[in-house]
Amino acid sequence: MTTFRTDIYLKGATMQVIYATVHVRDEHKAEFVDIMTELVTKSAAEPGCGGYNLLQREDDPNEFAFVEFWPTEQGHTDHCNTEHFRTLFPKACALIEGEVEGITSNVLV
Repeated sequence: MTTFRTDIYLKGATMQVIYATVHVRDEHKAEFVDIMTELVTKSAAEPGCGGYNLLQREDDPNEFAFVEFWPTEQGHTDHCNTEHFRTLFPKACALIEGEVEGITSNVLV
């Protein structure tokens, strides 16, 4: 599912983009995808979310990335306080091998 909303961007606002990668062991992959599918679906429906996607590498099916677009910092803050994030994200993290490697960037152009 690809989700990207253009209706909520504020002209001249700085948008945060979060890109994080994780490695999931093969035996946990299906459960991880199920949890993240629910998280992505619920997060993308939040009023402050500009887009939220789960990606899987073609050359390593146990490597995943999630990409989040937040037109305002408040939107991301609100997201981190939702019930679905506070419940589902720790469940997904329990299935990850190693650390979540992520960056937060601001869109320039």
